[in-house]
Amino acid sequence: MQRVALLFPFRQRVPLGDQLTTRYRHTEGQVIIPLHLEAGEDLLAPFECLRSHDGSKPLSRNLNLDLVEYLFRRVAEVDQHELLLKINLTTPSRNPAVAILPREQLKTDLENLIPEHCTYLEIVKRENLKRLICDSLLLALLGLLALGVSIPVDALSFPEDAGISLHLIGQGITVFGWLTLWEALVNLLWTWQPIYRQLRMCRRLQYATVKVQFVANEPSAMATD
Repeated sequence: MQRVALLFPFRQRVPLGDQLTTRYRHTEGQVIIPLHLEAGEDLLAPFECLRSHDGSKPLSRNLNLDLVEYLFRRVAEVDQHELLLKINLTTPSRNPAVAILPREQLKTDLENLIPEHCTYLEIVKRENLKRLICDSLLLALLGLLALGVSIPVDALSFPEDAGISLHLIGQGITVFGWLTLWEALVNLLWTWQPIYRQLRMCRRLQYATVKVQFVANEPSAMATD
């Protein structure tokens, strides 16, 4: 029944209601999502860096998975509202070679991290949806084929001494066909929904306003409001 309920759009929304104004700050029509981190590297996944040893920007920089999950939860609560991500950092970077770079250059670099990664994530989610649709169609085709084969197999007359295994062939093909069709139906009705919701959230985060400011003696953990 829970899966059936999720077919209705209003059951997929976070029931925040009037708590939106008390849970989030607003400015100029934007909902503020604060992030308090110690250094710029805290935005990134482990083993990633803001700049290479030669000072060049890496070809790809992935965000911390915990940060991505945190942003997804926040974005789900403030659906249909413009976003302002305020990132407060105690220090620009733990790498002395990066920390000496001009602050404006570092701010621009850090402000582009979230939109760039969300653009990449959107592409990944689109490919996941395409693959899911192809798999579902293939499963449906296999299921229909199995059910089509099971009809003449069930109509065959096996000798009584043929053994019970031959009598179960038709039933086994029928069960396989229905299970395969059910899996295809589950994919088309439910499995695609969380992927599509994350795709939409990635799109919103791409166009969110990101502001980075360096504040001394700020907490090093992400804010939970």
